[in-house]
Amino acid sequence: MRPYNLHISKKEYNNPWREIKRYLDDDWDNDNLCQAMKETLKQLLQSTMQIELNNLIKAAPYQRTPARLGYRN
Repeated sequence: MRPYNLHISKKEYNNPWREIKRYLDDDWDNDNLCQAMKETLKQLLQSTMQIELNNLIKAAPYQRTPARLGYRN
């Protein structure tokens, strides 16, 4: 099994969790809380996958470098 290394900045990690904390501190009903948590989790997962893909390909979106190892679709 290949080791899993994810490099994410502190800001990228903390921002979605800050949103979750804000919703938990508010007096929201369960439906709004569920929707807010789903959206925040979606953003966290998407940013994590974006970072992982950048590291795997060795290039940012639309970036052309000699070190680039693949393409996005």
